[in-house]
Amino acid sequence: MAHQESSVFKQCWRLGIGLLVGTVYVCVNTVFAQILPSEGSVCQVNESRIVEVSQELSLSIVRGSNTLYFECNIQKTSILTLPAIGVHSIIVQTNGIPTPSSIPSNKSSYVLLPGEQRVSIALIAEQARNIKIQLSSLRAFHSVSMSHNTVMSLYIGLCLSLALYVGLLGRGIKNTGFYAYSVYLVSLAMFFGVQEGIFNYYFDNLRLLNAIATQSFIAGIVVFFATQFISRLLDFKLLLNSSLHKTIMGVAIGILLSGISIPILPQDLSGFVGQTMGWATLLLVFTIFCIAGYAAIHRVHTANIVVLALSIVLFGMIFRIWLTDLSEFLNRYALIIATAIESFIFAFAASEKVRYLDKEKSKAYHSATQDDLCPVMNRRGWMLAVKRKIEYYKKRNGIVVLQFVDLDD
Repeated sequence: MAHQESSVFKQCWRLGIGLLVGTVYVCVNTVFAQILPSEGSVCQVNESRIVEVSQELSLSIVRGSNTLYFECNIQKTSILTLPAIGVHSIIVQTNGIPTPSSIPSNKSSYVLLPGEQRVSIALIAEQARNIKIQLSSLRAFHSVSMSHNTVMSLYIGLCLSLALYVGLLGRGIKNTGFYAYSVYLVSLAMFFGVQEGIFNYYFDNLRLLNAIATQSFIAGIVVFFATQFISRLLDFKLLLNSSLHKTIMGVAIGILLSGISIPILPQDLSGFVGQTMGWATLLLVFTIFCIAGYAAIHRVHTANIVVLALSIVLFGMIFRIWLTDLSEFLNRYALIIATAIESFIFAFAASEKVRYLDKEKSKAYHSATQDDLCPVMNRRGWMLAVKRKIEYYKKRNGIVVLQFVDLDD
């Protein structure tokens, strides 16, 4: 068992190193794509705002139907991209002629040929928000796309391998809390796979995958099973009073039910439920972080590891939720990198929990089979030892000879 555990951990560390290398590769290529020399292609929006090659332009759209117009002067073949999440029924026309379907990409991407182009984009948005339109050279588009796909593939592979590893650990010790961790990691991989558009390569911008409601549904599963795992890992039932433990689990169940209900609720109500779900998730994560800190102070096993993991995730959430304009790279990848590190730390915590339980089991066995005063086996220990010896020789058709000396008072 120890050899298998070591082997699996080696594979996980190799995946982690690959993830780190892929992340650095993305960073370098993202920066490089931004400093590629301009090829002279330019698009003008509403006669005032201009987006040049390898630059982004943020535009406001309303809920429902929208039509965007661009006057473009394309020097070399370029790629016009816009988000796929939360928008659908996209129709792109160039000089009044419908543009062929988008090229395979994590976003909705369309080819603009050289020349004077009047581009119109008709789309339906699920909610009012700002979207980023980008005009990229072919070189920059393929470079960033390949880097992004490499990192996301490594990330999803890492999540699935750790989910399998911890699930096997849970099966070995019959701990259902470890199964919760496996479901958490699989749903986490699904969440970021959907959010980052990885599945659009295979399903051609399928509306269901790009719906905000789908993300909310998967997010509810992620939060619920993460709470279940940490609760079992730190023994919340023993650590907390009954009312606080029930409240935490009740909030987790509420978030799960909110995620399930959002796809079937009316749009007005689903938006409110989604916002409430988001704030409830932040409150729950912060509460669990505080409880883990309390557990670490009281020396609960693996609590300090949980505090470290949650600190990293909270740090990553800052760039995804609040500091969105500080860095495009951190806004997009900080939380992904944070959850990848968290997955490693939680897998290590699960392994430590197994070692701790094995050690406690060994101590309990020793206490039950050894004499309290003398370093010899008691009656129970002696009977178990004899039973093992008899069974051993029975299987091999051997002979057992027993000698004993009875010492009287």
